[in-house]
Amino acid sequence: MPELADVPVQELDGNTFTRHYTALLDDLAPKTIANVHGLAHRILEDAVQDGVLRTNPADRAVKPCATEAEHPTWTAAEVAHFLVHVHDRDLLLDLLHEHRIRQDGQRRRLGPVWQDSDLVFTNGMGRYLYPDDVSTKFSRLAHECGLPHIGGPHGLRHSLASALDANGSGLATISALLGHASTAVTSRVYTHMPKGADRAAVDAHAAELFATEQATERSSGNA
Repeated sequence: MPELADVPVQELDGNTFTRHYTALLDDLAPKTIANVHGLAHRILEDAVQDGVLRTNPADRAVKPCATEAEHPTWTAAEVAHFLVHVHDRDLLLDLLHEHRIRQDGQRRRLGPVWQDSDLVFTNGMGRYLYPDDVSTKFSRLAHECGLPHIGGPHGLRHSLASALDANGSGLATISALLGHASTAVTSRVYTHMPKGADRAAVDAHAAELFATEQATERSSGNA
């Protein structure tokens, strides 16, 4: 919308999508355009299944290639410093309980205006949080405690992968933990991963992380 909205579905072809993706490069990253392509392809695949189209025209589209860039990460010490900054050292269950009390209070104050979406974390009206809002708040908190920018909460996944790699965890373990789509080679490797290896990797990293966090807390208290 609006570039493709007026084109009859039977007149869509690969060139139409290719031109559209090229135009989107003025405002969107290649990865985002790849997501647009994926959605369009799924919609048109339904049209093929329903007999509206014989073939999927998105199959013949050329989409921009995303370039892989090195993603900034935090060390375990930096993650621990961030954790100390953003919470008051309560247990996770306590934090969730407090969050639920605040959310219930907001629900009562708004009454029928509250939109119950059965979500744990919502905006002020009970609906979905916009990802950009979460990323902005995360970046602000990171800036407040003097940490480098890692692009939002997703950067924590990269930080975990970096830490596991530094601790000697294999690519198969890291791929399985992060839920990455496996290549054939990776699949052959991590299907033979010893049972419990992923748990052991997480436990080892958690032990290092929270030991560092406790040391950071003690240092802050002494200061």
